[in-house]
Amino acid sequence: MALSKSIGNLIVHHQLRLLNFIALLIFIIVVARMGFPSKEIMFVSEDSVGYLEVANWLFGGADTDYISIRPILYPLLLKVLMSIGGVWAVWVIQAAFWFASVNLIYLSIQRITFNNKAALFGGLICAFNISVLSLTYHALSETLAIFLVSLFTYIIAKNFRENRVALFHGMLLMLVLLALVKPVFFILALLCIIIALPVYMIAEYKRHPSQLIKLFLILIPLVIQLGIMISKYDVYNVSDIGGTTFKYYLFAQTYSVINNLDIEVARTAITPYTKDEILDYIGNNFGAFIDRYWLNIQQNINSGAVYLYYPIDYPILKTFMSNANHVYSWIHSLSFIPIVLISLRCLVQDRKKLILISCLAIPLYYIIFSSGVAYSQGDRLVILCLPLWIVLYTQVYMEIANLSKEQKINLLKLKFK
Repeated sequence: MALSKSIGNLIVHHQLRLLNFIALLIFIIVVARMGFPSKEIMFVSEDSVGYLEVANWLFGGADTDYISIRPILYPLLLKVLMSIGGVWAVWVIQAAFWFASVNLIYLSIQRITFNNKAALFGGLICAFNISVLSLTYHALSETLAIFLVSLFTYIIAKNFRENRVALFHGMLLMLVLLALVKPVFFILALLCIIIALPVYMIAEYKRHPSQLIKLFLILIPLVIQLGIMISKYDVYNVSDIGGTTFKYYLFAQTYSVINNLDIEVARTAITPYTKDEILDYIGNNFGAFIDRYWLNIQQNINSGAVYLYYPIDYPILKTFMSNANHVYSWIHSLSFIPIVLISLRCLVQDRKKLILISCLAIPLYYIIFSSGVAYSQGDRLVILCLPLWIVLYTQVYMEIANLSKEQKINLLKLKFK
């Protein structure tokens, strides 16, 4: 209701109308080039087939090994949509997730900066991300995850100034749902529970015990997923994909480089390795692992959109997105120091804005650095943080732009009072 009211209040601004008009034009152009969805394209990748197998299992179908690596939320949505309208329903809803993300980014920036032009600029960055639109044609979880991350940023923007309880509960709910879409978010959900809950919420729960009901309701989806993993695999995690990815991507990749082997040969060779043997090998070749890990991060940030050339090549769209990602990689590099400087200034002058920056920056850099364990996925591994960096960087640079010349000089001199 609050989100609908916010959209209603902001719709009067011509910047938001302009943003939605441009987003619609971009969507029409992309559809004119890529065409309409088909089942062959929607399930062309192994990952999409895995999601479908888990979806079928959820509704009484055959058991599948994908249950161990694919949490249930996206397969559940996929099955419902397929039963309603097939691949068309999947495509339409995923396109709606993209469209909603564009608007949520606008709303987030507007609430933080009170600057409609800055909000328009941030929304346009998302609208022009053709990579996200290309993913709407595939039964993959990225568009849902990006939508949830956009909601995450909006909840932070809406509540960081005054409503600590709504901020914590909203963030935790989004992280729980994200963990059931992309297991990489499980660590962030745990950090929120283990660190943020006792630091910020224990006193609130003592004053208002009824708030604990909200906490328990938020954790129910996570408990269900953990229950499935524990009962079937004796694994205390939402997915077993992390260890598998590390072993057969980063470890195999580094092993192949050290031993001058083809990657598939290396994967076969390391199959019998135990966890202890893997750790010993890493310890003996730590420098090589760090080099490959850092190179993977750089390549993931700079990569183009896989689904703009697989299974069909769209040269113009592919080139546009590849060039855009190269620009974004420079923006990532150039933004780190300003974020640190503004964070230090907020530590002294505005703790609430420090909370805002921390809530955006921690998941942003976590996603970027966790991407280094895998490769050859194009920008899929880092595209999840798109809403986070658009909102964070816009806010930080607006903070700097609003400083006087003297304040900017003091900022560089680390003088914050």
